[in-house]
Amino acid sequence: MTATDRVVDHEALERLVGQVIADAGGAVILPLALLGDRLGLFVELVSGGPATADELAARTGLSERYLREWLLAMAAAGYLTYQGDAPGAQDPGSKRAARYGLSAEQAEVFTNPDSPGYVVGACQNLSAPRGYWTGSPMPSAPARGSAGTSTTRTCSRAPNGSSGPATWPT
Repeated sequence: MTATDRVVDHEALERLVGQVIADAGGAVILPLALLGDRLGLFVELVSGGPATADELAARTGLSERYLREWLLAMAAAGYLTYQGDAPGAQDPGSKRAARYGLSAEQAEVFTNPDSPGYVVGACQNLSAPRGYWTGSPMPSAPARGSAGTSTTRTCSRAPNGSSGPATWPT
């Protein structure tokens, strides 16, 4: 029997393709969640309260643009909760006006190492084979307001047994 002679069950095919797409999404989002942990972003959103990307940038010293993309990705994955627009936003309904925070359950999963639901170790283990934390910094991009120069912010807060600090463009 050749591949062209096989009868394809289209429902089974659709389920398999859906599973591969879900697995690919996990492969992309888990390292981003680990980066958020390494840079203290989840903890900052719990301790400082919900924030827009601009507010979180002011509180952390990180790039608003990169934080906005991180917040959008985490919210799309269900790891953060969209909490409406910032009060008095100049551009309501825009990505810049959106505020994000953590529910009690999200806080348990991403900020409480004593919780049975804490998953940062799994994020670390599943990200390690891809070489994200082998000691080399992540690629940096030009800092906001600088022409052609690159700077990074390093965070030494690392989960148990990790091999080095995380970096993020400032």
